[in-house]
Amino acid sequence: SIGVSRLVSLMFVFEPTWVVSILTPIVLVSRSSGTLSFSVAETIEKFSVIGSNPVYLVLTAASFLAAVISLQCKLGLQPFDIFEADTEILAGIYTEFSGVKLAFAGLFHDVEMFVGATVVVFLFLGGAYPFSLNTSLSSLDIFAAVLVILVKFLLVVLVLVAVKASSARYRVDQAVSFFFKYPLLVALASLIIATLV
Repeated sequence: SIGVSRLVSLMFVFEPTWVVSILTPIVLVSRSSGTLSFSVAETIEKFSVIGSNPVYLVLTAASFLAAVISLQCKLGLQPFDIFEADTEILAGIYTEFSGVKLAFAGLFHDVEMFVGATVVVFLFLGGAYPFSLNTSLSSLDIFAAVLVILVKFLLVVLVLVAVKASSARYRVDQAVSFFFKYPLLVALASLIIATLV
């Protein structure tokens, strides 16, 4: 129950930060195209719009930072592993799990890391940019595009693991205060400026 209460406390800050931060590049590309479709596919296709405008680039970089921090917290990686806190509350929310349930919990954690890092790669780093994944490309171009995606994915995971390895755990009140002071404000400011630009 201690681990769950800590997780719920953190969810109130990291989920809004995650959602607001991933909306910023979508809003920027949508407004620049004039269609206001707010399409994720369009954001991935027209990522060059962000790279060509310095204001868009700064807003996307700020949102990227907020998204990576909130992803770190979503995954329960240090310094935000408060709800698992091995040294304090054993395995946290996973204490009562064993066998298949524990295996699925681990699998879901890994899937969440894969999906979260992939979202960051496609929305903030352009996916295959400067390549495209059109079906009319040669197999060599498709291979290069997939390789670029893989390298960007590995870089995002490397950042997550490096922060995990080099930081100490926050207390719940420190983590919530940190999110309200920095990542959430940065993500909200980026989104508000993106809607006004």
